[in-house]
Amino acid sequence: MNKLNKDEINKLITLYKNRKFLKLRSYCKNLSSHFLEDPVILVFWGLSYFETNQYEEAEKKFKEAISIDKENLEAHINLGNTYGKLKKFEKAIEFFNRSTKINPDNHQIYYNLAVVLQKTDNLKEAVKAYKKAIAINNKYSIAYNNLGNILQTQGKIKEAKKNFENAILYNPFFAEAYRHLGRITKYKKYNSRINDMEKIYQSKNIPHNDKIHLGFALGQAFEDIKNYEKSINYYIESNNLRRSQFDYSIDDDKNKIKKIKMFFNKKIINIKLDSKYQVTPIFIVGMLRSGTTLIEQIISSHSNVSGLGEIGKFFELVEENFFKKNKTFKKYSIKTEKNFYSLGNKYIEYIESMGIKNKYFTDKMPLNFMWIGFIKIAIPQAKIIHCVRNPLDNCLSIFKNYFVQENNKYSYNMDELGQFFNLYLDMMNFWKSIFPKSIYDVSYEKLILNQNNETRKLLSACGLNFESNCIKYYENKRNVKTASSYQVRRKLYNDSIDLWKNYEKNIQPLIKIVKKEH
Repeated sequence: MNKLNKDEINKLITLYKNRKFLKLRSYCKNLSSHFLEDPVILVFWGLSYFETNQYEEAEKKFKEAISIDKENLEAHINLGNTYGKLKKFEKAIEFFNRSTKINPDNHQIYYNLAVVLQKTDNLKEAVKAYKKAIAINNKYSIAYNNLGNILQTQGKIKEAKKNFENAILYNPFFAEAYRHLGRITKYKKYNSRINDMEKIYQSKNIPHNDKIHLGFALGQAFEDIKNYEKSINYYIESNNLRRSQFDYSIDDDKNKIKKIKMFFNKKIINIKLDSKYQVTPIFIVGMLRSGTTLIEQIISSHSNVSGLGEIGKFFELVEENFFKKNKTFKKYSIKTEKNFYSLGNKYIEYIESMGIKNKYFTDKMPLNFMWIGFIKIAIPQAKIIHCVRNPLDNCLSIFKNYFVQENNKYSYNMDELGQFFNLYLDMMNFWKSIFPKSIYDVSYEKLILNQNNETRKLLSACGLNFESNCIKYYENKRNVKTASSYQVRRKLYNDSIDLWKNYEKNIQPLIKIVKKEH
């Protein structure tokens, strides 16, 4: 069988490195007519599809390469990557594991395996895979960073901090690691690390994303040392950079809320289902950074409650049952009641498939405040816990945070943030007018100042008896994936109450827009 010569292999590599993927595909097709069943050509051919997001076609080429050469490492690794993109995570894990058999000393394979395991919430095995990658390459910065994130989720703060520090040690320009480290570090004074971050931030060739990560890290660092002027300047600049990455209009959210309110006419409101389920959901809603993670940590510390975190399934099912393809609501019809039955049944079936052992469970998805009407009709026994916080403290806390998810686009501009907060207040007032006494407001500030009494009232609203474990919520060992994962490992503190006053002259756009009362 003919083999590719050095020039042909170099051309394949050059086309790939220069991201000439269409030319690479054409060249592979041409070569394949002269070199039948060559796995090297098939791998590059697959990469030409993979890099242009044509994952099904990439899958075919990588599988074809493996059928010819069962020990082809590149084909195995890239097929694992392809299955990851297709969200066929079990298949991805299978091929990464096969790859480790072919070459047990390749740190990249263990890293790729760890990433997929992390996506499937198999954090125990993900930790092992990251540690294996680091054992092979002890200067593997991104593996240290990702391992740090998992350890923080698990409440292992000291270990997490050490891994973020190692990520920076081996890559002093690793901006994201600085931001992660800043979330679990309390700076007491200006030090060499803050100085390093400022130097990198001010460098001419800093990538856009790196500047964003460092800006949020520096904003937090200068807040820690009470230099609020520098803090807000970094926050404003990094928020502006992050906002520039999105095409967003507040009008989209205004229209969404208007349509939801129009949908809930008298016919919809009067639907009464007799659905009864073996498990009772406790939906924790509110604005981001309003204390939802803390409230879930408290409730899930109860012996009869499973804390499931941010599930996201309910809205997915609302779309499936009530939205047309053009994202508008279906009109009321004889099928509407059946759609509510379907919504409740499918949601509870999904939850039960997780194998929860308790009668109650928490679903902490803050933006479910938009869908409270659907919750109350589809699952009449559901509890709604609404987290309330001082509006300016709440909005400032949002503005100070970088969100990985791209569904919080309003949060990076003070004007848009203030308008969205007012939309949220309007939406909550609407639901309370329709479902009086069905929504329990828990005040962040009241909880901080009177923990025992407010915790008892909160548990009662959930239909739960008081347990002292809920006072010692910080001992709860469950995984916490939100931006508050560090804070909920601590006892209650009042540092954040009225924090906005330190920034008053710099957040006037928020102060002018945000409604002051709930």
